[in-house]
Amino acid sequence: MTQRTLKHRDWVKIIDHRQQQIKPKPKKQVTVLFKCTIAAVALLIVGLTISTLSHPDQYPQLSIQQQQNVQQHYTKKLMTGNWQFSHADFKFNQIKIYINLPNSLPLEESVLTHYIQQTLCPAKSDQLWHIIDNRNFMIHLFTGSSIRTGQTIKCITHG
Repeated sequence: MTQRTLKHRDWVKIIDHRQQQIKPKPKKQVTVLFKCTIAAVALLIVGLTISTLSHPDQYPQLSIQQQQNVQQHYTKKLMTGNWQFSHADFKFNQIKIYINLPNSLPLEESVLTHYIQQTLCPAKSDQLWHIIDNRNFMIHLFTGSSIRTGQTIKCITHG
């Protein structure tokens, strides 16, 4: 009887050994996934670096004085009415002026765009266009405290 038990133990060991060889090792799968993730992140960083370097400083950052001139222009322009200059964002290729309105304007989009371009965007002869220097110049109108809602109008030279 003892001999039969020994054979059975040997048989169980052989089966266990074979099953362990068949099962995939989870550590290898995790390391492969980790390596793929690292490679994807590295490619993303390289791609962003190349795209940043491929566009040289075509639009250098505006000086503090130039930024103040733009802000003063709109602070003075809106001083007498109910509209309020909120702030301005200066990015390399874009200048965005934020204006807070007491109430939304009941105008169609095309009419509002034309109205803003004629009243708030600088005229072609205005010195402000020398500061803007081919950057995207936009005016964002909003009501209340929600700056994310509202309408953005791109200024074009007129007059």
